[in-house]
Amino acid sequence: MLLRWLMMVLIGAWIGWITNWLAIKMLFHPYEEKRFLCFRIQGVIPKRKKDIGSGIARVVEQELLSLRELLEQMDTELIFRNIEKRMDEYLEENLEKEIQKAFPFAAMFLGKDSLEKIKALVKQGVLSRKEEICSAFTSHLEENIDIQKMISDKIASFSFQKVEEIIFSLAKKELKHIEWVGAVLGAVIGGLQFLLFSYFS
Repeated sequence: MLLRWLMMVLIGAWIGWITNWLAIKMLFHPYEEKRFLCFRIQGVIPKRKKDIGSGIARVVEQELLSLRELLEQMDTELIFRNIEKRMDEYLEENLEKEIQKAFPFAAMFLGKDSLEKIKALVKQGVLSRKEEICSAFTSHLEENIDIQKMISDKIASFSFQKVEEIIFSLAKKELKHIEWVGAVLGAVIGGLQFLLFSYFS
């Protein structure tokens, strides 16, 4: 009798484990649609990859990270300090050459002090409009960058194998836990079935 009970428990555990293992596998496999008799079989995630990608992209943009929030994190002062540094380097190397090209006669009368004044005027002209430049830059990004579409397209470009690898790398422990839960529940059900059969037989 004990052996029969043990067999029922083990069989139930195996059925519970294999059922959950198969269910997890069928999330991804088969990658491509297969026909079996009157049925069409394809993994749930490959079948709905486009919809899943769009859903993830929508949640990320609406709930996690919007373009507006990204732009708000920009350190505009640091950006313009870098711009000012690059301007200094560019003007130091190129201003005199550019003036000589455009105004060769006038360049003959420009001394070092005059060049420094022109550099200062050019820098001041740009930096005094930094708020306007930032506003134009952020407006351009908001009008031309669609984070939701970028994420959706990126996910859509992944192969089915890549999607499977990503999900398993993120949820390997949880998926294994599901398999073991199936085994435990199957064992419990197998034991209960044995008790019920024994009681009514």
